[in-house]
Amino acid sequence: MIGQNQFTEVIEHLRIQKKLTYQIFLDGIVSERSYRRYVNEGKPFNFEVLVLLVERLQMRMRDFIIFSLNHISIKHQEEIYLSHYLDHEMFDDAKPLIEMVKPPFYTHVGDVILPSLLKRYAFLNHQINSFEYIHFLKNQINVEQLKSRSIIDRNALKILLLLLKDGPYDDQIQVVPILIDLMLGHKQLITQQYDLDMNAMIQSLARVLFSDSALKIKFTSFIDHIFEFALNNVKKYHLDDSFMSFFNDALDYISKDDQRFPLYLIQYIMIKRLQNKTYTLKDDPFILNKLSLDELNIIISHTSLDHVYFMKEGAF
Repeated sequence: MIGQNQFTEVIEHLRIQKKLTYQIFLDGIVSERSYRRYVNEGKPFNFEVLVLLVERLQMRMRDFIIFSLNHISIKHQEEIYLSHYLDHEMFDDAKPLIEMVKPPFYTHVGDVILPSLLKRYAFLNHQINSFEYIHFLKNQINVEQLKSRSIIDRNALKILLLLLKDGPYDDQIQVVPILIDLMLGHKQLITQQYDLDMNAMIQSLARVLFSDSALKIKFTSFIDHIFEFALNNVKKYHLDDSFMSFFNDALDYISKDDQRFPLYLIQYIMIKRLQNKTYTLKDDPFILNKLSLDELNIIISHTSLDHVYFMKEGAF
């Protein structure tokens, strides 16, 4: 969240941008001496003064807050980049920014998510132990309260996913039901990037459940829902690179005799073809270790043509 003292910075920025003199801008609101002290010392205006200054700028408070968020994000955009690199495990890109970006953080991303991502980076690089890292995450959110809430925001989701990926079994079994409730629509996710955040959630949920035998057994009744949700997201939004790992996991998890196998195979091939126009099944050891070319031909021949339009371009 943006700090109240940052509103002072934005107010002065807008005064200069609009070419308003101190006399015109401050008349009847606050003395020039007091205003300069607020600006030079970075102190927040009291709320009444802030409201009057925003009105003098001929802005609505809502528009002013949105402008302030964007202004701070642009000014401190290295926080945004660092959060992105750490979130996507692009650690080589993140490393030089880690040396540069230090608290206090100023952006809406840096203020909430970045500290947790930095703790994860320190944990993965053996700078802190697992207990310190997980304890920090659990101090950022209240998992018990999230269980009963009907609305979850993006920041809480990000930390839940870190607990899912890195936390011990006892924490994972607390997190998974919350994520399943989001997936099934029993809870609402508040985010401006719904498709991306839901994709990240389903990818992480599938990867963890498929790779951990204890979790797979405990939540086996929900795995079909995960498959269905992932496919619906593919159709509703886009064939995202992140789904490649999901379909890899899905094809590993289910038997080739499973009725869902052909559909997941086709989705896998579609993504491969979108990633690489020269992709061919005969050169894919992941698939050939599961099926013979004859078995592949049988599956393709029994698949709806609207799923295999790309085959004529040489997927085989």
